[in-house]
Amino acid sequence: MHFKEPPVDTKEDGSPLENQEEPIVVEAIRCIKVSPNGKTLAAGDQEGNIRIYDLTASEDINRITTIEAHDKEIICLAYSTNLATDGSERYWLASGSRDKLITIFDSSHQYEAIGLLASHLQTVTSVAFREVHIKCEEKVRKTVQLFTSGADRQLTANEVDNE
Repeated sequence: MHFKEPPVDTKEDGSPLENQEEPIVVEAIRCIKVSPNGKTLAAGDQEGNIRIYDLTASEDINRITTIEAHDKEIICLAYSTNLATDGSERYWLASGSRDKLITIFDSSHQYEAIGLLASHLQTVTSVAFREVHIKCEEKVRKTVQLFTSGADRQLTANEVDNE
């Protein structure tokens, strides 16, 4: 398998356009996570970006998008279980960073940022989702908990509304 990056501007023969230097590719990936359905790979880098790759092709792995997620290096990533209730697929992706923040993205909306948590005083070192079913008045409500830990030696649990 080969990772394919988006093309740079080139002439027909593949050489760079005039006055354009060869691109410098820095793959400073720090953490990776495969989505629960196995179709995408999220990779966090030292610049605070998350690169999303399509894993459905048999040979080439193409980058779908790059998310400017944090101001500092991304240390950890986690996908939620499928949150959709209508048979479709909907996953959240959480990222933790040296900027002390946790950002939550919605995969069903082009990885739009839907939440930002400031739960730690130092680098966020781990994030994990847990699906919870709560019985309320003869109905079962599905909710999500997000657990985080940090270099500040704190463990936090946050209930995240998936409505």
